[in-house]
Amino acid sequence: LLISQNKITLNQNSLPQLSQSAIITFYNTDFDSPKILKDGTECTNCRITGYDKNTKTFVFSVPGF
Repeated sequence: LLISQNKITLNQNSLPQLSQSAIITFYNTDFDSPKILKDGTECTNCRITGYDKNTKTFVFSVPGF
């Protein structure tokens, strides 16, 4: 599992128990129009549940990694 600025990467083979649905919050972001990518393409099953440009907080849900 690798967590960096505005990015989370998970090797499913190393940690398969973590490949499940999750709600993720990024703090101190500076997105103009945030998108959620999975394997390099836009994730159509993911949902943005909150984005506040003033507090720079981005919240979204993913069905898995």
